[in-house]
Amino acid sequence: MSEEIPAGRIRRGSRTARVIALVTGVSYFVAGAWAFMVPASFSSSVAAFPPYNQHLVHDVGAFQVGLGLALLLGAVTHDLQRVGEQGR
Repeated sequence: MSEEIPAGRIRRGSRTARVIALVTGVSYFVAGAWAFMVPASFSSSVAAFPPYNQHLVHDVGAFQVGLGLALLLGAVTHDLQRVGEQGR
């Protein structure tokens, strides 16, 4: 049922997808770096509800930095699918 697409006609990603990946990647990276490096400041500014758990905020920051870098790498290399497949 699936149609074969000639190799020359495969799109590597739309401009819209790259812009969304760039914006999201930058926001994830910045928020994640802030939570990773200064978890108390991040928690008091963004998540000012008890209980404060430094370890959790630190780990969430590290996770967001990784997601942000993956999105930025995919947007810069213009191949979001390949970057996603490398994470397997």
